[in-house]
Amino acid sequence: GVLFRSGLGLAGDIILAMKGSSTHVIEGSYPPYTVNMISKSLGCVSHDTIVQDTSSRALWLAGEVGIIMSDGFNMTNISGSLRKVFDGSHALGLNKALFHQAHAVYDVKKRLYYLFCASKNSSTNDILILLDQSSPEPAQWKFYYYTNIPAASSAILDSKGTTKIYIGDYDGFMYEIETGYYDGGELGTLSGNPYA
Repeated sequence: GVLFRSGLGLAGDIILAMKGSSTHVIEGSYPPYTVNMISKSLGCVSHDTIVQDTSSRALWLAGEVGIIMSDGFNMTNISGSLRKVFDGSHALGLNKALFHQAHAVYDVKKRLYYLFCASKNSSTNDILILLDQSSPEPAQWKFYYYTNIPAASSAILDSKGTTKIYIGDYDGFMYEIETGYYDGGELGTLSGNPYA
């Protein structure tokens, strides 16, 4: 499974351990640790999609059910109006067979979750799904199309405290998002309350 430290500031560490279809919480400062299953049906299809937001909650891609958020105790599907995108029934649907290649980063300054996935008819990641948590709920979702998004991404704070999002390709080249060179056009926006 994949381990994630939630950093909730409680006594002892809280770790989310995720498999493809289940999630467990591991608690304690010293052995023996306590292990509790918090979901039998919501796991993580790609450990590269796990991020921590500014409220110390974990977000990740749970396959065709969408994006899950957890505070270490409760899990919530926050996909809302995006459900049809993840299950493939929307025109902007994703390629479920390539969920394992998805990757994500979180911009802590702008409170943005960048999720890179493959569209329904693509063999490579070519869709960016952006969750904007910067304003009060409901959060906003946006979609962007790229010709090819390589298999790695990183969010880096520069010396001025500005977050820069980089993606790397298979040839060792790095590209910075939102600089004009590697950016895609906006395909469409689905709004609504993703926390409903």
